[in-house]
Order: sequence, then C-alpha cells, then structure tokens
Amino acid sequence: MKRKLALLLAAVMVAAMVPVSAFAKSTNTLSNTVAMKKKDNTITYNTPSLNIKFEDTLASNDDFELVLDGAEWKIKNGDAGYTVTDVDADGYLKVGKAATYAGEWTLLLLDANTLSVSTSNGVDTTSSAVTKSFPIVAKVTGDEATITVVPNDTEVSAGTYTFALTTDAAATATVNGKATIEEEGGAKELKSIVITETVANALENGKKLTLKLYGDFKFVKNPVDNSLPGVASTLEVGELDLSLCRDAGYTDGYNGKKELSFYVNETDAARAGKLVLTNIWIAPDGAEAGDVAEIVISGAGVAKTTLEVADVVSYGVSFTVEDKKLPVFYAGRKYATDATLQVTFKELAEDSWWAARKTTLTFPEGVKVIDVEFTGDVAETDNTGDVTWKNNVVTIAPDAYTGTAKAEWKAKFNLSISPDFAGDVTCTVGGPAVKEDITVVVAEAQYPVTFEVEVSDVSIDYRNVAVGDITIKETFAGALKEGTVLGFFLDKIDLEGKAKVEVVEGDIEVEIEDYSDEWGAIELLVTDASYKAPATIKISGVEAYLDRSLPAGSYALNVTSYGVVDTDNNTTNGYEQSLSLFENYADKTTVKNDTVNGWFAIDSYELAEAYIEVVTAGRDQDDSSFTTSVKVTVGANEMAVGQGTVALEVPAYIANGYTMLPVRAVADALSNDAATVIWNGETKTVTIAFGARIISMTIGSKVMNINGVEIGMNAAPEITNNRTFLPLRDLGYALGLTDADIAWDDTTKTATLN
Repeated sequence: MKRKLALLLAAVMVAAMVPVSAFAKSTNTLSNTVAMKKKDNTITYNTPSLNIKFEDTLASNDDFELVLDGAEWKIKNGDAGYTVTDVDADGYLKVGKAATYAGEWTLLLLDANTLSVSTSNGVDTTSSAVTKSFPIVAKVTGDEATITVVPNDTEVSAGTYTFALTTDAAATATVNGKATIEEEGGAKELKSIVITETVANALENGKKLTLKLYGDFKFVKNPVDNSLPGVASTLEVGELDLSLCRDAGYTDGYNGKKELSFYVNETDAARAGKLVLTNIWIAPDGAEAGDVAEIVISGAGVAKTTLEVADVVSYGVSFTVEDKKLPVFYAGRKYATDATLQVTFKELAEDSWWAARKTTLTFPEGVKVIDVEFTGDVAETDNTGDVTWKNNVVTIAPDAYTGTAKAEWKAKFNLSISPDFAGDVTCTVGGPAVKEDITVVVAEAQYPVTFEVEVSDVSIDYRNVAVGDITIKETFAGALKEGTVLGFFLDKIDLEGKAKVEVVEGDIEVEIEDYSDEWGAIELLVTDASYKAPATIKISGVEAYLDRSLPAGSYALNVTSYGVVDTDNNTTNGYEQSLSLFENYADKTTVKNDTVNGWFAIDSYELAEAYIEVVTAGRDQDDSSFTTSVKVTVGANEMAVGQGTVALEVPAYIANGYTMLPVRAVADALSNDAATVIWNGETKTVTIAFGARIISMTIGSKVMNINGVEIGMNAAPEITNNRTFLPLRDLGYALGLTDADIAWDDTTKTATLN
C-alpha cells in the first residue's frame, strides 16, 4: 500500500508542476491531478482544469476536441462555470447537445467521451499569449483518467495528460516519533498521532475509531490539568472532526483504561483530510526498562496499524530532538546561519545528571561545529571558559550549569560539513556526566553533486584503453557554479584526453579540458551554471594509459575541484584557488590546523573504489618477452634483431607519421620464433599469439583486440604491394612496451624497440 501511495503522490506532483507540452503552437498544462474514488465525479473533489496557453491566434469558429479515456463527461448546469440547458434524466448534458463555458466558449458533446470546443470570437494573441482554462467535470471509471487534445487543424497542440487516479486505499495512521518513559517514572505524553485520508471520505462518518494500548501501560488523563485527549483544530487539508466517546462513565473512568475511542463526526466529501490526535498520556503499569508501548489503531475506515509509541528507559536523563523535518546540509559547505534541529536535555529526576563532571556533545567525523546557541540551564556560548567546541565535539564544563532544580537546557548548532561526508548528522550526549550515551539525529548531509561510474575490466601494457563512462548529477540546480572545474584522476594510471561530454538533463553548459600531458587527468569546466533544474552530465570516451608495471586489482577514481570563489580566507598568502564545488575549502596552507572556523583541508576525495579492474598480469609476469632490441630503418632491406639481422622482402616505410613494418618480419623478430602469426584473408585480420597475449589487428581499423579487450591504435594496418604492414609503435604497445621502450631517430629514420 505504501508503494502505491508513493507512486500516486509522485504522479500528482509531476502532473501539477511540469508543463505538459513545449515548443509547440500552444502550451498545455494541468492545474492538478486528483486522487479519488472510482465512479465519483471530479466536481466533488478539487476539480482539475486543462489550461491552454495560446501562442498563436485561434480563428473564430475553429474547433478542437477534448477526449477522455477512463472517464466520461458528466456536466450539470452550474458545474465549475458551465451553462447547460439540454440535459438527460439525471441532469447531465445530453450527447449531441451544446453547452457554454465562461460566456465565450461553445461546447458540443459528441459522445460520452468527446467534447468539441469552439468560440465565435476566436483568440487574439497579437499582443501576448492568452491562457484559457477548461474544468474537467467528469465521472472517472478507470484506474487512471486522461484527457487528450485533438487539434483539428487549429493552433492548439496535441497531447494526452493524466488528470485523475483512483484508489481504494483506506485512511492511514502514523505517529510522530516515540516518547521516552523513565523506569519507575510517571505519566508521559505521547507524540501526536496523525490520521490521513488517502482519498476523500476514506474516514467513515459516524463510525468508531479505536486506539488499543498493549503492554504494561495504561491511558491516563493529563496530570497537569486533568484534561482528556483531543483533536487538533487546525488541519492541513479538508474539514474533519472527531469527538471522544462519551459513553456512560467514560470520562470519570478514563484513567487506567487500555482502550480509547473516537467517533467520526463530519467529513468534507470534496477533499481528503487529515486529523491530529493530541494530549494522549500513558503511564507505566508494571513496565520495565526495554519495554515498548504499542497502540493498535483501527476502525472508521482506517487501515489497521500497529504504532510503537513509547520506550521505557533506565537512565535518568532524556536527550531528544524537536519533531520537525530534518534540515539538509550539503557536503563541502559551511552553515554559519542555518542551524540544526534543536536538542533538549532534561533530568528525569534530580541529580541524575552529574553536573559536576564534563558533558560532551559529539558529532560524526566529517562534521565541525562552528557555533552553538544554548538556552535554559546552560547559556554560555562564546567558545571560551565553561562551554567550548573544537572540531566535532562540544564540551560543557561543570561551571556551565546555572540551574537549581531538575536541569533542562536546549541547543542548536551551526556546522561545517566535509566534502566527503553524507548521511545522518547525529549528536551524541555523553561523557562522565551521564550514565549512558544518547544519540539523536539533528540534520541530514547530502552531496551537492553525485557521481556514477561504469567499472571496466581491462588488460594492461597499453595506452588509449577505453574505460567506463562517468555520470555527474546535481542534487539541486546551481550546485556546480560557473567557473567550477571537476578533475577526475586515478593513482598510478593516467587518463588520456579523448573524452567527450554531454548534458543529458538540465540547462548547464560545460566543456572538457585535457590535462593528460600535465597530470594524467580529464577536467570538466562549468561555463554556465544550471538554474532551472538539476543537471545530469555524462562524460564518455574516457581512455587510460596502463603501464606494464601495474599489478592486477582495483583502481579508484578520485575527484578534485577548483575555481576562484569568495571564501573568507581564499586570498591568504596570495592563494586564490579553492574547491569551488565545496564552498568551505579555503587556503591549503592554513586550514589544516583550523579548529574554530570549520574549514576542511580536503582537495580531493574518492568517488568510486573500483573504476578500473586490471584483470591481466603485467608484462614482467608474462611468459614471453623480447630477447633483445629490434631496430628498423625506413627504406632498408633488413632490420637488426639483437646481434643479428632479419631480411625484409619489402622495406619499412612511414605512413601518416608512423613506421609501418611487414607482418612476416614481426614473426621473425619476436623471441626466436616464439610468436605465431596467422593471416585471415576473408576478414583481413592478422592474429599474433605471443606468450599469454593474443593480439589481433584488422586492415583499415584503428582498434586492436588484446586478450578479448578492444584497444585504440594510433594508426591502422595497411596492405602495400600485396603485403600486410603493421604500425610498429602500436605493435610495441601491444607487446608490453611503453614510450620509454620505443625510440625514434629522425636523423637516421630508425625506430628502436628495447
């Protein structure tokens, strides 16, 4: 049921907020999508409207059609502004008859599903675009109801849009957290219980709603004013009311009961409603530490639900957080004004907090405290003397306690979030002053930008090896500021500069920068930040240079970011570059010891533990290698192999800047005939088996295959004078050589492989 409701709400939000056509003759949108019961009429709910924004003039008497699927037009006189005169026995517009809307539109019901729309005045858009709304007054018969615009050669855009979804789901019950009851303690007020209708009329009028309490607990009146439970009068949606059961003796005999009942008094059929039950108190009735109080709520159309409402604890202090939505802090940013949720520390019995000892408030690693606001029995907040904070720990000294009875104090925190931290921001009260640590969640940390990478299995000993795509997603529009640079790099492996970038979603503008020659990285430059919606960016065509010395295993992908931004310390010692993706990264030379301002000295972090998986052994672990050097001189009839020579029937030559060597000479030169060379005339493919390597090259193709892995080449094999020639440098790479092993003497036109 929860999944169904989530999908339902998601569909409503999308349909209500996003234009349903663009770049067309008109822009069509829905005012909203209603969730309703099947066979009801939308007029009894929040009637949706189709809004047509005319970009071009609509001529007089031109007609277009509005066609329903999963619903039928059911319009009565006066519904949503319609005027109807010819009606059927039930008072609805007859098929084949006309009606008017807003005094300017003529409607003709062609059949139960099709409404023809026209106007004798037309729509003049000479000065600006004009928007017209058409309420969809219809009986919904399917699980989903759509309206389709049929232009009929008018200046209206075609399209199909969902305006209603039906569900048989009942009302649901939730509780806003659990109360904490001290063992052998007194009564405790429960968090509010919320009853939410999934559709209008889910709560059944006049029926009984029952709350049954389980465990060693009992309902009691409010011990402060002897009052009974009630219902919140301010409701978010709808108009609903409940009354506490007034059976004979119920009020006087309320204390000690295990069951609490309400009657549903009134519902608003047009809209789903929400009720909040408050002032519900329970007390332990033999409960011990570790026991949990449960309430089963049922009846009156509410799906039967078990709610955990309270825990019994053995320690003498409580540490709770206010019942509000968690604020979101983004990684790499400092929040000097935005604060966490407020925490409340209370003694449940006097002297249970050993105030003569230190108390600590500890946050996760990756979070630094930059300011604290205390109220109540702890009020000193200047980071000196009795209350101090350093990095992720706030320390409350004994002298900070100013109370005389049961202590109670509250606190909010301003934080700085490390660029590599995401998740719950917890606050733990602990130290020698409390018996047990208590942890609450005060905020949520999210990455402003997330990354997805494709892991590649590769063989080593070659360059220009294709590796996986990198996808970058903004959490919110503008997370990547104009001028931000993201640099992607690996340890021990250089990325090479043939990547391309594509903006998959959003209006951001970016470029790829090639820094492979300088530090083996590819960089993404943001030339214009997104502002309408979060962007999704894809970097593809990434290549890597895999040196022969690399051992097999996983290689992580790291990201860094820089750009000139306005931070408090970004010009210290003349250093103006800081991590512009992460706003609170300042001068690298000073922030490492910063414990007050909350800076993090992080210039990069690992975004994928495994980006490249090296699956083959290095050349030094292979079972074949060159036995000696090979020297090939362009135009010569022989080549030097170690101390000897190998005759060339056709001399080597240069094509497009690369030395080309006849394939037969390759077989003769490699390790005293250790290589096997096979030619496939049908596919025009040369295959070289050399130890553990199986290398294949195809005439005209700049892609070779090494042990099943496709590798890019600098030049393609050729057929010259009926003989196959291979690019010598690419062949050397395939056999495990690096640039350091391949030399070119331009004076003598000689290539040397060592």
